[in-house]
Amino acid sequence: MNRCKAASYAAYYCMLIVAALLVAGRVLAASTDNSLYNLRIMAENDPVAAYREVKQLRAELTDSTTDSTQIPLLNLQARLEFLLADSVQAEQHSNQALMLATQRSDAIGQADALLNLAKIVLGQGRLELSTELTFRSAALLSKMDDPALTAEIMFWQVLAYRRRGREQEAVTMALQAMEIAAQSENLLALAFAYRGLSLSYEQSYHNTESLAYSQLMLRTAEQIPSRLFEAYSLQDLATRAGTSTAFSVAETLMQQAIGLYRQLHTPFSLSIGLLSQARMYTDQQRYAQSLDALTEAISIYQQYPAALGYWYALIARSNVYVQLQEFDKAEKDARLALATAQQMDDIMFHSQNLDLLATIAAAKSDYAAAYTLRVQSSELINSHKLQMAQHNVSEAVSGYEQERQQRYIDSLNQQNLQQSQQIKQKQLQQSWLVTLLVGSLLLLLLTVYFLRRLGQVNLQLRGLAARLETAREEERKQIARDLHDDMGQYLTALRLDISGMDVLCADQSPVVAQRIRALKALVDKAISIMRSIVTSIRPAPLEMGVIFALEWLAEEFSNTSGISCQLDISPDVPELVSDKYMTAVFRVVQESLTNIVKHAEATHVIIRLSVSYRKFFLSIADNGKGFNLNEIKQNCYGLTGMRERAYMLGGELTLRSRVNDGTEIGLTFRIAEDEVIND
Repeated sequence: MNRCKAASYAAYYCMLIVAALLVAGRVLAASTDNSLYNLRIMAENDPVAAYREVKQLRAELTDSTTDSTQIPLLNLQARLEFLLADSVQAEQHSNQALMLATQRSDAIGQADALLNLAKIVLGQGRLELSTELTFRSAALLSKMDDPALTAEIMFWQVLAYRRRGREQEAVTMALQAMEIAAQSENLLALAFAYRGLSLSYEQSYHNTESLAYSQLMLRTAEQIPSRLFEAYSLQDLATRAGTSTAFSVAETLMQQAIGLYRQLHTPFSLSIGLLSQARMYTDQQRYAQSLDALTEAISIYQQYPAALGYWYALIARSNVYVQLQEFDKAEKDARLALATAQQMDDIMFHSQNLDLLATIAAAKSDYAAAYTLRVQSSELINSHKLQMAQHNVSEAVSGYEQERQQRYIDSLNQQNLQQSQQIKQKQLQQSWLVTLLVGSLLLLLLTVYFLRRLGQVNLQLRGLAARLETAREEERKQIARDLHDDMGQYLTALRLDISGMDVLCADQSPVVAQRIRALKALVDKAISIMRSIVTSIRPAPLEMGVIFALEWLAEEFSNTSGISCQLDISPDVPELVSDKYMTAVFRVVQESLTNIVKHAEATHVIIRLSVSYRKFFLSIADNGKGFNLNEIKQNCYGLTGMRERAYMLGGELTLRSRVNDGTEIGLTFRIAEDEVIND
């Protein structure tokens, strides 16, 4: 399992480094356009020569050289330095370019420098900082017009989304990059877009589509031309082909990619290619060849420090040693990887290291050490003190049981050598049983923990929803009160004034009198509309108690719909209860009646409300056409709203309906004694 994790992360890191090895495809100022473009193409095919040219150009710059020339040269030099594995100089020149670009408000220069820094810190294992820098660079996209750099930044966003497990955003970003690249017809932009889509399809197990986009990327690399992109394409094709065609084809493609990396003198690219090659050999159980590739990759990272790649290489080699049962060597590499993981900002690496060390310890029959390492790994992920204490108890019990059984086995061996084989078999069975029990206990504890956390989160959500609904109702009450008290007062005063003017002008001017009567009619209509709005926001009958409110609602429903509505309220229902319960009952009935008018084709409705031992029972039944409960749509917002109200009250909403047999909605909830305002 650890071997698979390390291999997948190696491939993932390969895709991250690929973007770092390409120069931005953007056109600079007219005076330096040709030279910088030629340098970019040279960097794609001979990075060492391109680096010499860039250094020569920067040496020839004078104090009068504008920042608009220095910024792209600094960014290009930083990219080449990272490509040639000089991360220290690359970081220094990227920061210098970022400072100048920020001073000049140069969006392209800032985005380029931020992206360079994102690649550099990723190699150092600072994943969170790399993601932050990537999204800072992406925030500048709207201020720039550079298809190649835009596509490159979007490709890095795809990788950042993948790291955070946001699959949908990653696919969306890859498709957007493809659309931009296709519209621009920029070859570098197309190359990045093809790579992003290839990654997206490969991660979702659509190997055929992934291969197709890798082949498109290879053809685009030949058109640019770019030997670097050709190498990346061959490496991707080898990785994809290894799962769908003969291994010899994948092996040949990978060897071609590694050969190009060697010719181009790009250490990081070469090491990533070697990691991918080692994974292919490991999958074929060709461990000797896998070890050769991994050992070379490790030596590269020792010469050119890059914590993330070094960690992946050590983990991969340790896993190969585990397969070969060379556990001392496996443990040595795992320990080196653990020291490297502690320098990085993601506990995932530390946790995976501990898991690998636990596997090695178990293989060496050191079950106590293996269990301790597993507990440490789990603690990093869950941060659960109670679980840790229970694990310690289990470890002590397990250790005592194993020691007792070992003493028993030794005693039997001394008494009867002929039974030694049977005793060993029994010991093995018991060891497996202890391991199974410990694993089961761990799973049980994790399940209990997550169920408790889920329950806590549900309670928090219930509380938040209740507070939100209370705040919404309070806001409705305030709005209704303001409209009634303030706006209503002004409109009433206005009507009185207009009426007075009507009396004064009735005999003086018929035209003016007619206009005044028209104004009076408009004011009357405004007052009527305002009253309707106030009633819909917060019906006044709610202030008079739940019984009065339901009577008013039933009467209004009958008057407006023509459907008879019978109200059956038991005598023991209190007139006034807490506002949240009263509002919930009113809104559920209101929504039910609205649905009856829209869908039920009913002629009669019965509303029943009763209470028993502080438990309220509400039902709304009609004699309409009913429906099949299995055909309820997911976006039934009215029904969802009623269920949420029931949930906030700690109650339950039920729905019964059959075709041609009507529908009944029921709400049950319990109310505390102190929530009753007046029995």
